[in-house]
Amino acid sequence: MAKDNLFSELTSDLIKGSDSAVASATSFIESNWGFNIKLTPAQRVVVKCFYGIPLDDVDLFPIYDVVKDRIVGHFTEKTFMKWMYDNKRCNYPSVPEKPIKELVLVAGRRSGKTLVTSCILGYELYKLIKKGDPAKFYGKPEQQTIVVTNVAPTDEQAGLVYDFTVTAIEHCPIMKNRLHNKTQKYFSLFTDKDLQLGKNKASLEFITGGCSSTGLRGPDAIAVSMDEMAFFLTNESSKFSGSEVYGALTPSCKGFAGDGKVICISSPHARYGKFYDLYKQGMEEKDSSTLVFQMYTAMINPDRITSDDLKTERRRNRRKFIAEFGGEFSDTVNAWVDDPNEFDAIIDKNFNIPKRGKQDIRYYGGLDLAFTNDGTAVSIVHNENGIIVLDYSNVWFSGASDVWTQDNSIYQNCSKYKHLNVLTMEDIVKEIKEIDKWFPIKKLVFDQHNGQAFLERCRQNEVMFCEMINFNDTLNSEVYETTKRLYAEKLLKIWNHPVLVPELLMLESEMTGTGGYKYDVHAPKRVGCHDDISESWSRAVWTCYNDKHKNSKAPALGSYLSRDARYQALMNRYNSGNPRIPSNLGRSFYR
Repeated sequence: MAKDNLFSELTSDLIKGSDSAVASATSFIESNWGFNIKLTPAQRVVVKCFYGIPLDDVDLFPIYDVVKDRIVGHFTEKTFMKWMYDNKRCNYPSVPEKPIKELVLVAGRRSGKTLVTSCILGYELYKLIKKGDPAKFYGKPEQQTIVVTNVAPTDEQAGLVYDFTVTAIEHCPIMKNRLHNKTQKYFSLFTDKDLQLGKNKASLEFITGGCSSTGLRGPDAIAVSMDEMAFFLTNESSKFSGSEVYGALTPSCKGFAGDGKVICISSPHARYGKFYDLYKQGMEEKDSSTLVFQMYTAMINPDRITSDDLKTERRRNRRKFIAEFGGEFSDTVNAWVDDPNEFDAIIDKNFNIPKRGKQDIRYYGGLDLAFTNDGTAVSIVHNENGIIVLDYSNVWFSGASDVWTQDNSIYQNCSKYKHLNVLTMEDIVKEIKEIDKWFPIKKLVFDQHNGQAFLERCRQNEVMFCEMINFNDTLNSEVYETTKRLYAEKLLKIWNHPVLVPELLMLESEMTGTGGYKYDVHAPKRVGCHDDISESWSRAVWTCYNDKHKNSKAPALGSYLSRDARYQALMNRYNSGNPRIPSNLGRSFYR
């Protein structure tokens, strides 16, 4: 009985305290009756423009340059917005007159992106509470759950927004007593209608998780936030890619009489992927329902980092600084598979996966060796009438790898050695010997890192076809360039391998040579992403190709010249009287 009286008292107090008038977003965020969070001037402009709140044209504030070394100018909110538009950092010169459905905020690291996201999502929950019975207001069944969703590249990243939001609500006088069912990934809030019914069921819910969390899809969400969206998987064929996650989560926002909101916030990365596409479309479209801002760290949150820190970061790596703190999309990072349709042409959907090799065929292998977090991978290929064909490809991870922390990882079936904290050389040698029984290996190459001990172990076990090579940055660039040109010419064939194909489609290619000719191909720098099986396959392809062409007088396919440049070089030699160079540089030129 005492419990019932307490619940009735709480219900009465909350409903009496309810007021149909909804405060503005900035009032709710900054007032002591709300979140009591002080926004920076730039953050305040973003929030005001997103919610159509008039900008101040009286109080001045400074805007610093990218390393916080000097003041660019003093602005009011209104003149700052116009300056942003003139400098192509925003797609509107003033507060948009039309309702804004979507925010795309490109911001440098340590700029308070988590704070801005949490404040916006908290305000959306506050507005729902003020409706008393939001389900009835939006024509939904009684007490139907209405959701605010936050998604990020990983569960850990998503947890930052969740922790900030739930902490702010716990300290918010008008919301803290409505909090219910708080876990690590979601919490719920009572509406006035919930309290009147007295069923102890809360119909407002905040859920969060990584982009691979299937539980985020489906709920009726009035607001969806995609935090660090530029770092979602870039494999567009994956159900966890930026495009797929965006397409799966955002349609539900349209079922709320125009009140649905989509928030896409991230540090910039490469000039591809869904986040970059949204940024580009928003900047190019006239009268768009998407609001776009692009801000560097010292602009949006100058008190968060010192000038000395910014200058140090720029001295260490200027290119990295421009993206991470300068808020600019990188010109040096691209998808390694830049045309998925072109890559798809080498995947034989009717491929009969071989169980054993054929007589008189030379099989070549690539090995990527690792023992704890990264996996060990082996791939076997052979040349068949000028086409390099995949025969075998596999990767194993220890129980210490971060792949096991990710839901729905593409590596979830690579668990043969999951029971071990560290992969052992003995087990790897046994795997190679077993593969050699079915595909007699002529040569298998691996990197010299940890290689000498492994080579000795191979010799002890009479595995004599292994060769250690120094795969330095230059050679790695050549290996991937060779592989890419071969697949572009349809001189490779693979099957729809459940690990190799999605991993290849996720690879990033980052220009490292000052002349624009050397590339570092690697997995996205996110937890649970790896490039081990890709490394093994590309090394096998490169070894097979080079063995066939080691006596060829034609230039190597992996040279740094483009195909057109090599064509012109050969034609110049031919026109100079060299009869050995064929005038017909067709498919045979690449074999």
